[in-house]
Amino acid sequence: MNIYYPRNHQLHHPQTEFFNGEMIPHSEVPSRLENILSALEGSAHTLLAVDRVTDFAAIWHELSQIHSPEYLVWLWNTQVLQAVYPSVFSATGVLEKTWHQSIQWGRFVTDIFTPLLPHTWEVATTTAQCIFMATNECLQNRTSSLVLARPPGHHAGRSRAGGYCYLNNAAFAAQILSKSGRVAILDVDFHHGNGTQDIFYDRDDVVTCSIHADPRRKFPYFAGYEAELGVGNGVGYNRNFPLAAGITDTQYQPLLEEALAWIAQFEPKFLIVSLGLDTHESDPIADFALTTGYYQTMAKTISGLGLPQITVLEGGYSTTSIGENMVSFLGGARSIGAKKPGRR
Repeated sequence: MNIYYPRNHQLHHPQTEFFNGEMIPHSEVPSRLENILSALEGSAHTLLAVDRVTDFAAIWHELSQIHSPEYLVWLWNTQVLQAVYPSVFSATGVLEKTWHQSIQWGRFVTDIFTPLLPHTWEVATTTAQCIFMATNECLQNRTSSLVLARPPGHHAGRSRAGGYCYLNNAAFAAQILSKSGRVAILDVDFHHGNGTQDIFYDRDDVVTCSIHADPRRKFPYFAGYEAELGVGNGVGYNRNFPLAAGITDTQYQPLLEEALAWIAQFEPKFLIVSLGLDTHESDPIADFALTTGYYQTMAKTISGLGLPQITVLEGGYSTTSIGENMVSFLGGARSIGAKKPGRR
């Protein structure tokens, strides 16, 4: 299996975040991805490092289908010399567009722990290039692949960043593939994929399903409830499984099977998996109790749909266990499109 990742991901390195009234070390750090890469060295997969954006026009066109052009232009054009953390948010939408660009971060972000950094756009778009390459591979060869995305993406909505996310990687992949048939997105991150839901909530060509912590007690709080089924053409094409704390392997498995059975009824042609390894029992900011070995079972179960699949890394914040958890997941994934081991 080909595994794509942005070689420049270390340039995006938020140092701190504001949480529960104090500044703490940031959770979304480069060592997350480096731990995975180290764990995959010598595996039967091909690690493909992407250096830069080479298909900008095509990527911009597809991104503008899932994100508002105003948001994209602002994110692209805004230059900062150090991390910018919003502290006041525009709830009314009357902020003058001519005001200083850094002030407008409060317009385009939902929380105070998603800073804008000097290289955020550069790294996020290099990750988009990874997605672009993976979707092309999928369309040409009907093979499955993995994208080690940094920053993650599933909390980024149509016009807002949030939850450490800036561009929605899974939605970007689905948007491209949707031109060739219906796409299903299965989100198995600990947190609800509110950005992905926001983007496709009124569409019937992309089915969205998320298994996550109950938003009454965990981020993102304002989305992820069972009653959220879609609107307009999208009614019935969105489903949420909010869960209590302490969910174990044996409790999670039947819910995963139910989610996949629900997805299968729509007969999708492609599957996107938003993979969050923050469901692991050791994750420092989550409270599920899945074990490392279970990720192999999870992957085997998902592969049972028999669809070309792009798996996109979302969360997972234990920098000591995330690598072995990914190895376990890949142990259960379909090994198609595999080449000689290596890292390029």
